Amino acid sequence: MIIHYQVPITDDVQTRAASLAKRTGRTIEEILPALMMLTGRVFSHPIPFDRVMAELPDLDVLALSHLHMVSSSDERYTYLLSEQGKRPLSPSEQSELDIFLRVYEIGLLYQSDAIAETVKRGLISKLT
Repeated sequence: MIIHYQVPITDDVQTRAASLAKRTGRTIEEILPALMMLTGRVFSHPIPFDRVMAELPDLDVLALSHLHMVSSSDERYTYLLSEQGKRPLSPSEQSELDIFLRVYEIGLLYQSDAIAETVKRGLISKLT
């Protein structure tokens, strides 16, 4: 069962969600559940939604360039993907998988931005 809520969000969250929606070709409504999930510990390093990559210290940029899901999130995501190939997922499982897919996509965007920033700063050599 899926329950819908109306939640007030700040202008900054709206701006970040709009930017991510534009970059991923999704709607803000599709992005917001993923952003809410990202407030928990999903990735190996917290994603700083309130700052642009250029403002982050070198260590944070390097950590984000090696971003990956923590094992518990990765295991659940992998399980849902596997089950999807075996049987129809329940509506709640499908919703969870959809959110995981958006979370993964957002993580890849931040990781690619971080890699570009590490190259720009000379922290790693240019990728070829």
